[in-house]
Amino acid sequence: MGCLNSNQGFSHWFANIHFSGGCNRSCYFCIGQHMMALDPYDNLSKENLDGFDVFIEKCKEKNIGEVNLTGSNTDPLLYKFQPQLIQKIRTLIPGVRVGLRTNGVLAAKSQELVKLYDKMSISITSLDPTIYKKTMGQGTPPNLKEILNLLKEI
Repeated sequence: MGCLNSNQGFSHWFANIHFSGGCNRSCYFCIGQHMMALDPYDNLSKENLDGFDVFIEKCKEKNIGEVNLTGSNTDPLLYKFQPQLIQKIRTLIPGVRVGLRTNGVLAAKSQELVKLYDKMSISITSLDPTIYKKTMGQGTPPNLKEILNLLKEI
């Protein structure tokens, strides 16, 4: 969760929950995919995340107003217990905003999940299919028009 040991005089306003495991892309620049060879930790199927209670206590201690689900080497939309986790975060930290940081691959296909979030940031390397495939290792760019239409509903 950010720089918990910071003594630089600034306050924390957001925290991240990082997921780890298999991904729906294989980006050549992904530092996380190289980490899997050293530490194959996968929490995408863990309903009870390791260290979650301590994380929540630290968030409360620092008056965190936003918790983002993101990935170290995966996409958080692959996490199997998103609705339960989002509800738990909101219950334990009243008034918190919950954000999603995604590669966008599953965003348009996961409309009901996306609607659970207060905000979303999408990392898209290129809308050019050739460049996208070279940078992301596979697939085609997410359908940005569908995603933007979905966001209008939120």
